[in-house]
Amino acid sequence: MKQAGEATVNAAGQGTAAAPPDLPVTGQFDGLFGGLGVRSRMVLSQLPLTVTVVLVVVAAAVFNPSALDNRQFQLALLAHAALFAACLALPWNRLRTEAFAVIAVLDCLAIGFTREAGGPPFNVMSLLLVFPVVWLAAQPRRYMVVLAILGTVLSTVVPSIVAGSPPTSASMIRTIFLPLILSAVAVTAHLVAGTIRRQRQRLVDKENALEVALAESVRKQRLLDAVLGPLASVSGWWTGTVEPS
Repeated sequence: MKQAGEATVNAAGQGTAAAPPDLPVTGQFDGLFGGLGVRSRMVLSQLPLTVTVVLVVVAAAVFNPSALDNRQFQLALLAHAALFAACLALPWNRLRTEAFAVIAVLDCLAIGFTREAGGPPFNVMSLLLVFPVVWLAAQPRRYMVVLAILGTVLSTVVPSIVAGSPPTSASMIRTIFLPLILSAVAVTAHLVAGTIRRQRQRLVDKENALEVALAESVRKQRLLDAVLGPLASVSGWWTGTVEPS
């Protein structure tokens, strides 16, 4: 911003070409992420879960190959692939901003079905709920936190009902404690994301205030030069430093 001010003053006083201004901090951040389209952002948001599921499949192929022969497990993996394909194919820029929440909630369900189909060795799949939960909860709208918690509850209840699994002590503990834990994660993510957004907005406001102050300083400098320029010429003429024309 300092270089931008110097360039403006030089352009006003000496007629030199203005140098390109420095990109502010927020501009650098937007240059990295703000230039992405809606589809690219959807893909990047879905990519961590998709990559993790692929790694789980690779681990299952090495340590538990029989799990890949399970028809329900295959359908659950197909659901993950379909959700990632939807992030790539759908015209997200034509849909409502909140449309991404459908993908995140379906992610929760797909994770639940994958865990249910894989059996006890795949109970660790519940940890993957962190991805869609944080994705939803980090949004500025508060009802997204409710959707994140709802997705967690659906992930624990719906797969068991569809599979017809009888309730056990382990499933009841998961049904109770998993939503509670991820609810705390969702609330924390929402509060942290809100704090970051407010801090960034304050930074943007400070940058705008500095730009206004710089423009006002340049304007006053031009006015001062316009007033002092003729006075300096007259003073030089009287003192003999400048010969009259």
